[in-house]
Amino acid sequence: MQIQTTLPEAEFYIFMFQLFDDADAGTPRCHDSTFNDLQPRNLAEAQRLFRARLTRRMELDPRFRPAGTPVDHFDDPDLPMTADLFPADSAFGKPKPRHLPHYGLLDERKHLWPPRPIVSPEWKAAIESLEPGVHEFFAHDLRFRDATVTGHFLFRGRQSVAFLDYDACSDVKIETHWDGSRVYKLAPYGVRPRRVVGSRHKLQGRHWVSAGGQSFASPVLAGRLAPLLPRGARFAPIELGGPEPGRAAAQATP
Repeated sequence: MQIQTTLPEAEFYIFMFQLFDDADAGTPRCHDSTFNDLQPRNLAEAQRLFRARLTRRMELDPRFRPAGTPVDHFDDPDLPMTADLFPADSAFGKPKPRHLPHYGLLDERKHLWPPRPIVSPEWKAAIESLEPGVHEFFAHDLRFRDATVTGHFLFRGRQSVAFLDYDACSDVKIETHWDGSRVYKLAPYGVRPRRVVGSRHKLQGRHWVSAGGQSFASPVLAGRLAPLLPRGARFAPIELGGPEPGRAAAQATP
């Protein structure tokens, strides 16, 4: 699959990573194995960090109840986290690849960690050039058998925006939240959404946002990230409704 360098015209894009065939969610269309073959992390240390994150979550959100909640629900993008709550490195049982992608996932589910985006300095710079200080980047070393790579980051998008029209979107899953409320997930893991519809005015002035378990980018940011996309990743147009954007909102950020 070709790496996307040009974008179809759109007001906003959904970030598509690790695409799967619509007809069979279990059949990979593409897969980046760069960050596979993770070595087992010290279980005691993993549990310590897990408990520390849960404690922080409950301090910031006293109503939160962890019983029966999946691990990744402890990582609410609306709540700030700090570097001491995440591992500072990852070890791999293979030699360093010739080329490292600018974006990948560290899948450490069996070690109590949900998949985490790992990004290059270039990816971080592109996002911070438009939204400085909005999102979180934690330094993370990659230790391969023959080399250690520094300068990469665990990436936490911190801009959750309720802009999706779930009645108009396809491939929506409804889950029950820990407090009994309904949670809408757009295109659960392994499914590519066929239609994504949202509110235009809620996205004005924003560049990287999350909603329904997915990430989205503005045209100017998507244009800067497109040359950095790994194989199999792309930005796909979404549909926006509501009033037409004003002149200031329609102008691209320099």
